Amino acid sequence: MNLELLTLLPHLSMSSKALSYTAGILVAISATAYAFQVYRAHLHANMATWLMVVLIDGFGLVLALATGNSNPAIHIVWVVTDVLICFAILRNTAHWHWKHIETLSLVACITSLTLWVTTDSAFSLYAYLIACAFTLLPQAIQYWKNRTLARKSAWLWIVNSIALVMTILSVQSLTPEYSIVSLGLLVLNLAMVLIALR
Repeated sequence: MNLELLTLLPHLSMSSKALSYTAGILVAISATAYAFQVYRAHLHANMATWLMVVLIDGFGLVLALATGNSNPAIHIVWVVTDVLICFAILRNTAHWHWKHIETLSLVACITSLTLWVTTDSAFSLYAYLIACAFTLLPQAIQYWKNRTLARKSAWLWIVNSIALVMTILSVQSLTPEYSIVSLGLLVLNLAMVLIALR
């Protein structure tokens, strides 16, 4: 019986990696498609949100590696595709703006990230998630004001949520820290889905 279990372990490891890479590919395709839609001006994305998302996902990649994720494919894909989305938004300068809410979100995001970097307690993980929430705020407000845009963009957040679930399932031994971050990010993405589909 023990020998049978030992022969199963490599397959479990391989399926775990396959799940992680599949999630990464799923996000890569959906986010690239989203960037293309923004580039063609079929969708409008909030520049403040996506600039902060680049920052957040960069920190998220570091955090994922630091808290036990040995297959961070989805995090790497997020950083690359976030940059693509920002370039797509820059092409349509008429469709992006920077107002008080963007400034507030940026200050709150940087403050939370600073707390994350300088604090060693579990609070630092919550600070990171608070930063993520403030990052999404400008885009969420834009969705709330423009229902048509929200509905057209909902699929991106749905795919992100599915990919996050796949990533969580791909980690063979979830640490408490990684569980907090992953579930927090999933809740934030699901919140964006609810706002977009309201």
